[in-house]
Amino acid sequence: MFKSNPYVSVSDLDKCVHWINDGSFKKISLEIPEHMLEYSTDIALYLQKRTENTDVWIIGDRIYDSACSDKLSHDHIDGDAAIHFGQACLSCDSLIPTYFVFPKESIDVQSYCKLFCEYFQDVQEKILFFYDTSYACSIDDIYECLKVRYNNLIFTQLICTSNASFSCPRSVGVKHTFFGRHVNLPPDNTISAYSAVFLGPVEKTFNAMALSIPAKKWHYVENSVFTEFNSYSSKFLKRRNYLLEKIRDAQKFGLLIASLNMTGFMTMVDYLKTVLEKMDKRVYVFTVGQMTPSKLANFDEIDLFVAVACPENSLIDSKEYYKPIVLPYEVELAFNENRTQDSLHIVDFKCILPGASAFIDFEASEYSEPSLVSGNMRSASTHNKRETSTEEKMEELALVEKSTGTLSLNIIEPSYLKSRHFIGLEQKLAQTEPSLAVEGRDGIPINYANEKN
Repeated sequence: MFKSNPYVSVSDLDKCVHWINDGSFKKISLEIPEHMLEYSTDIALYLQKRTENTDVWIIGDRIYDSACSDKLSHDHIDGDAAIHFGQACLSCDSLIPTYFVFPKESIDVQSYCKLFCEYFQDVQEKILFFYDTSYACSIDDIYECLKVRYNNLIFTQLICTSNASFSCPRSVGVKHTFFGRHVNLPPDNTISAYSAVFLGPVEKTFNAMALSIPAKKWHYVENSVFTEFNSYSSKFLKRRNYLLEKIRDAQKFGLLIASLNMTGFMTMVDYLKTVLEKMDKRVYVFTVGQMTPSKLANFDEIDLFVAVACPENSLIDSKEYYKPIVLPYEVELAFNENRTQDSLHIVDFKCILPGASAFIDFEASEYSEPSLVSGNMRSASTHNKRETSTEEKMEELALVEKSTGTLSLNIIEPSYLKSRHFIGLEQKLAQTEPSLAVEGRDGIPINYANEKN
């Protein structure tokens, strides 16, 4: 008997069973977020008993963000399909058939629609409706309520197979795709002619959309009040000029591969390496799984990190980190003479790759100016590059003081990084006999329960 829980219902699992049987899948991996792990066994057993000769595997310890599909774990299992529970980043490319079970955030549909109608009084206004995946199961009701009043209201559609049904018809016209969502516009219409509305928490998904999708205006609901979003008041845009200064100051760049499911991530890494080498910067590539301050603090020699990640996880408030983390787009802003700043902040790195919609030919910036952060002079020129002499190479290998009491190498040699690994305390591999597990010490060091007085 399946135990009820606040995250997934029996009807949701029955839809999963139907999807598995229709696809004749034989090995299924369940992507379950940490807060649902206590129910994972019940979910797996329910699916196992109701499917035909299907092995069900649980993926609990995710290598990257829990909203992203875990490619490496799927490769280890060698499964032929996956079921994703919880919040989902639909920007990632599903390499195997995937069924999404979205959370169901409660909402008073009638109250929301009344608030919507009071705020948007012009029934002819062009409006795009975006929403968080946690509200996907309520969109049908909201659409039915609003479609009779607004003639130019377009609901976006999630590009996936999920427990949420969508009644919004596919309009005939130009199809745009943003963050795993289809937007069907009538002919001769552009995104910039529409106001955009977002239903959901004002967090990373909303910030990524509002900063990078060129709608005329963005609106959201907070504390039961509709509010217009001002991109220039965003903390990410406020901090952008500071980060551009840090990028120009940096000499050693670390490229962080934070997603393996985005098409073109290695193309982006190669492109960044080309750009940074043209600017005479040193480049190192890292893959550390889910980024945390403690992990990146191990690489004190790196001046600045560039995150190659999915759009929804690209906006990182790096104040908690020891070194700044920036976007590929910000690297282009700092070093590409042809790219200029505006209110848009491109978080999807695929948009700036050659052949993409926001690609601009790279022309290396040349400057000689004082840094607004450190006050030191810095310069960049593609005409004055020269080979490093033997004396300079020896100087780079010398120890320098990076901060009070801290010594570091001027340059990071691959052999030096390779030597930095932790093998544990007294592993004694193959040196101890196998034995049964026994009860260990219990209590506090001053008085263990199994010690004699």
